Amino acid sequence: MPFITAAPGHECNALQGLDFVSSATLKPAPRAIDYSCCAGHARPLLESLQTAFTFLTGTTPFEFLNGVVEFPDPSAMKFVDALQAAKTCTFKTTCSAPAGLINYPTRVITPGTNRPPTNDLKDTQCKRVQRCDAAGQVCSEVCERGSVVVPAWVKQSLAYQRRLAYGGPMCMAQLPATHNSAITLADGFGNRDQLMNLNLSPKKPYSYMKTNNHVLSVRDQLDMGVRWLEIDTHFFLGGFRTAHCGALGSNSIQVLASVFKEQLAKFGRVSWIPELLGCFPSLSGIKATEQRSSRETMDEIRAWLDRPENKDELVFVYLDQGVELRALGKFGELNAMLQDVFGELLVPISQLEELQRTGWHQSNATLQQFIDQGRRVVLLANENTGLAYGISQFCNGHEILNGAAVHLAERHGLVLS
Repeated sequence: MPFITAAPGHECNALQGLDFVSSATLKPAPRAIDYSCCAGHARPLLESLQTAFTFLTGTTPFEFLNGVVEFPDPSAMKFVDALQAAKTCTFKTTCSAPAGLINYPTRVITPGTNRPPTNDLKDTQCKRVQRCDAAGQVCSEVCERGSVVVPAWVKQSLAYQRRLAYGGPMCMAQLPATHNSAITLADGFGNRDQLMNLNLSPKKPYSYMKTNNHVLSVRDQLDMGVRWLEIDTHFFLGGFRTAHCGALGSNSIQVLASVFKEQLAKFGRVSWIPELLGCFPSLSGIKATEQRSSRETMDEIRAWLDRPENKDELVFVYLDQGVELRALGKFGELNAMLQDVFGELLVPISQLEELQRTGWHQSNATLQQFIDQGRRVVLLANENTGLAYGISQFCNGHEILNGAAVHLAERHGLVLS
């Protein structure tokens, strides 16, 4: 642990197994073993691993660790990079092997020149702007939010189809949807992919790295007729964020994470689980701290619904929620945020529960009935949160249409084929 906990001025002692003060506790720390050989001769290798982590995720290893642990005094306690100070230490113990790990002055990384058209704006009329990272160093061309031009005939055609969908049986309504709707280049997701692609040369031109699902903003997707949004919702870095990750299903990662947590728990509460890999640290071409808050994403949807021209529109908001929300007990806070954003527009979960008791196909419920009540947001989630209805129960989940259901559709003038 001295590699990440040796306080400034104590690095040389800490790495030689002598007394030192911990930056993570601000108290004298237990002596470690003598790491002179690693700190002196393997330093370039260790620094290369740190650089690779930062290049891949946009976050330094120490920023990540400090975001994982809730320190008693986060303004003063933190993990640090003690390895940098090892350059000035004079160690009594040296290593003769392996010879390949001796110090060398510089590491040269030569960027490639590949710039694949993975996110080119094709057949899209909009105001084009640059979307850059917080440092202003990596930028991508995107459409300014709300600037995409949708032809009048397309709007009219989609509006006609929606009227049919809204007025027919709710569980047979066909509405345009997008997957991972908010994982979009317009909000910075996938922006850093270009750094990887510079040095890639896959045999298949479509095999370049691309970690964003969309190029256009959520508002533009709604303007183009999307009415079912899937919003990836997670909790890390002290708040709800729009980010993309999930269970990796690896026992090795779970075991490694348990050891990792056991050590870090000595310094504070660990508010991280391995299912957050990909969100924090981010593997979506954007630094974890630059991923927008869930509140910002929901506010964007609410702002669109509040526009006068959308007063008769309904939107499904499906929360693809992370398992950490239950593990960390965050449903209450999530519900409070969603209620604050959507308020009176939400279809009450009690109405959906009543429809389930009545029978989804027997109820004759339509989406237009919700709209007429002023309820224009159907909130669903992987798991019932008390405010968001469980998606696996909605309309009986993925159900094979039977003869009765087809007959019901035909009564409403719909033809299923």
